[in-house]
Amino acid sequence: MRAYLRTAQWLAFAVTLLGAANACEAQRAPVDRAAMVVPLRLTVMIDGLQRGDLDTLYEPATQSLRLSATGVLRFLDDELPPATLERLRQKTDVDGQIALAELAAEGLTAQFDEPALRVRLSIPAKLRATREIPLRVAGTTAAGAIPPAERSAFLNLRSAVTTNDDPTNGTEQNANVGLDGAVNVRGNVLEARGAWNNANAPLWRRTSTRYVRDLPAARVRMSVGDLDYSVRGFQSQVALGGIEVRRENSLQPYRLARPSGQAGFLLEVPATVDFFVNDRLLRTLRLTPGPYDVRSFPFLGGINDARIVITDENGRQQVVEFPFVFDGELVVPGDTEFGYAIGAPAHVVDGELRYRTESLVASMFHRWGVTDALTMEVNAQADEGTRMAGAGAIVTGTPGVARLDGALSRAASQTGFAVRLQYDYRDVRRDNKDAQGFGFGVRYISREFTGIGTSGSGGSFAWDLNARYGRRLFGVGVGAAISYRVGRDAQRDVTATDLYAQRTLTRSLAVSFRLHDEIDMDGTRGQGAFFTLSAQIGDGGQAVAFSRDTASATSRADWRYRPDTGVDRWDALISGERSPTLSDARVDLAYSGLRANLGLDAASLDSKIDGGITRSTTARVSTAFVYADGATGISRPVTDAFAILVPHPALAGQTIGVNRLDSGVYQARVDNLGAAVLPNLTPYRDSRAVLDLRNLPIGIDAGPGVVEFAPAYKSGSKFVIGNGATVFLTATLSTPDGTPVALSAGQILSVDDPTRAPIITFTNRVGRLAAEGLRPGRYIFTLYSAPDQPLEFTIPAEAFGELDLGAWMMPREREEKRP
Repeated sequence: MRAYLRTAQWLAFAVTLLGAANACEAQRAPVDRAAMVVPLRLTVMIDGLQRGDLDTLYEPATQSLRLSATGVLRFLDDELPPATLERLRQKTDVDGQIALAELAAEGLTAQFDEPALRVRLSIPAKLRATREIPLRVAGTTAAGAIPPAERSAFLNLRSAVTTNDDPTNGTEQNANVGLDGAVNVRGNVLEARGAWNNANAPLWRRTSTRYVRDLPAARVRMSVGDLDYSVRGFQSQVALGGIEVRRENSLQPYRLARPSGQAGFLLEVPATVDFFVNDRLLRTLRLTPGPYDVRSFPFLGGINDARIVITDENGRQQVVEFPFVFDGELVVPGDTEFGYAIGAPAHVVDGELRYRTESLVASMFHRWGVTDALTMEVNAQADEGTRMAGAGAIVTGTPGVARLDGALSRAASQTGFAVRLQYDYRDVRRDNKDAQGFGFGVRYISREFTGIGTSGSGGSFAWDLNARYGRRLFGVGVGAAISYRVGRDAQRDVTATDLYAQRTLTRSLAVSFRLHDEIDMDGTRGQGAFFTLSAQIGDGGQAVAFSRDTASATSRADWRYRPDTGVDRWDALISGERSPTLSDARVDLAYSGLRANLGLDAASLDSKIDGGITRSTTARVSTAFVYADGATGISRPVTDAFAILVPHPALAGQTIGVNRLDSGVYQARVDNLGAAVLPNLTPYRDSRAVLDLRNLPIGIDAGPGVVEFAPAYKSGSKFVIGNGATVFLTATLSTPDGTPVALSAGQILSVDDPTRAPIITFTNRVGRLAAEGLRPGRYIFTLYSAPDQPLEFTIPAEAFGELDLGAWMMPREREEKRP
């Protein structure tokens, strides 16, 4: 077909030229062939690939070709850098055309292939736009993910009853209940914590209350009430009731907030490219020529080795290597982190939480990324009598990571200062066979330095020095740590030295040894050795450990059982400890269930000093009540966000598991106790619920087997399992004379609910048909081949599962009325 079109275009071209010549001959006037322009529609090829058709203007006399600027720039938009595209836009003429020669002037190979009616463009590799290759593919909110409910709430309840029996006080019993929860109305969150204890006066105590509003697009969280603000450098934290605004990267978890390395390379020819980090292959890509920018390497904390291996079609290799030092506190260049808080100090008076409104405290910090290897910050705090300002920086490089903090304070007409330097070297590259690492820290606090919420001078110690070193030697991990604190005035210096060694003897057996020597604040010297032997028993989650501390002459033995099933499991711990002053034995049992966590602790302490035995027993129960847009459920405690999966009434009595684990248990379950609840969703990260629908009766339509949730902070999401369809219909269709209606298609429409989508069904060779997704009610069945012969039927209200309606006979054809 394209060949015919090209022929037609050339015929039109020839006719146009011939007509122009004839007109000139008829008028016997001279012809200005230089001004003749012929419109053509040509195919554009870029590097041998067809990109589409384009309107052009051809001047035969000069053999020049002009192309639609809008069209050609659309084809080149993802191929050329923005600066080159802008220069080409500037060369567009008044008619919206750009000459083919202008493309060649920018370095592109541009040709008009007249026989093929094509424009052929070729872009050199060095002129192409740089393409970015993310090695960590950032996630996005899944299409169709269920957003948080408009109204949701949860309440965690943690209770414990403890019974103590000792020779002095006899038997005592104490009960306490901890409550924490949140109410979320369209993203406005009110959360609170409190506790009840029968030994307190008053019995009930409020711990905290606050309002939170997130602005995910700006990565900003605003809080009003009892604050949980962050501190940096030499700042101190005091309980505040007030207002806080801070940058919260968790509001955009798929956005890279930490430097992740960057490497560029140019491909002159197509090549296969392998990407390695610490000798681990991450991805293999087949790339076309052009410049590339590789980002978002998945680095570990410490010195990493990134390597890019380029193999062209002839087998030649080029290797690009670069080390990168990663630290979790760095900030992406050009980005910022901040926190600003102001409020009244909070304290407890007679069991009540009170606020000193006559005195305000302000706290702030601001951090920004300068480069991949440098992050700087400033911070400040102030209360009624103290002002403190500080600055800091984190610098990374092949030698390691260095952190520097400094601060000045002003209180009671005295100015003090503090400074701290920390250095860490950790090589996580696989070729670091010795696993060598070391670091040191130096801190000085002047006598006059004072932070908010503190009183007195800068403390009993002026200098704090520490250093550590570790490596692997002959298969044994060895190391040393030393600290020295210089006392102020009459305060003695304090020192501590540790030497340690550890070795994995087998896959499940390990041993460690530590020597300790210290001089405490009283000048007392203590020395001792600590020995530990630990072993894993099989693959069932059992472990035993034995330890001996010569300094205190204490021996201890532990047995732990912790299967890796997540939920619906029992954990157990049995431990015993013996020293010259006491003997202690403990048993701890814990059950993690779908709707509650249970625990039981029992301990017996035999004191050699008091000469008596103290026994204690504690029983614990933790559960949660959740609500989302009218749906309620019971769950184990909610960590932050949750999802509730409610069965349709038609699924009453059915059991549906949610998120089956390798151990065969489920993270949640719909059963006779109610809806399934997933209590540990991470805000702003998509969470998936996979429904196990294998055991549902035939005919039940439970909807999709996979559900995506898009939770927010302290939010609840709701999903209804099923739509009420409980019937799987079968029937045999025949004509009035008994002939099977074979291999025919039709549809079933609901009479009770005309808005419901039709159900399509087909008959087999003997007229047998089947349809699922039906519920009790009235329906009309119509064959597409006989739209004027509908068949009405009713599904009884008690129908459930498979329903065979037997033989269906099509009604006789309607006789057409004659005029």
